[in-house]
Amino acid sequence: MAPSLPTATAFALLACLLSGCADDAPPAKTAEPKSNVYLEAVQNAEAARYQVEQHNLEEKRIDELLGRGNPQSPR
Repeated sequence: MAPSLPTATAFALLACLLSGCADDAPPAKTAEPKSNVYLEAVQNAEAARYQVEQHNLEEKRIDELLGRGNPQSPR
């Protein structure tokens, strides 16, 4: 019995299997931190609240300097 020679299909399968064995290492992962959307939203809200508080204090200080005082509510 004569030995059978590999067919083109066998060579194609072998080529596909060996092509996955590349010497190149996978690309390195970047060290970018993942953003935390909730944390960013809370920080933005706190910053906005602080700005409003500062604006209100400044407005109150200006009103006191101008002698505007708090308006009395009608009885």
